[in-house]
Amino acid sequence: MFDGRDVARIYVWEFRTFTFVLNFWLYLMCGERAGVKSASRSRLEKPRMWLAAPADGADLRGRLTVPQ
Repeated sequence: MFDGRDVARIYVWEFRTFTFVLNFWLYLMCGERAGVKSASRSRLEKPRMWLAAPADGADLRGRLTVPQ
């Protein structure tokens, strides 16, 4: 009834389906759009540096601050 190629085709289909469902679930659970990041992950991230605009309109080069 089934030969080796049919069995291999079924295994490949199952593997593709499993990996798709797993990747989609990980995207929903751990993706950037999941809402609130976990505390451990945000603690490990380095703070992003932004240019601070001085009030006196001086040169911006070399003036970096951490956003609040």
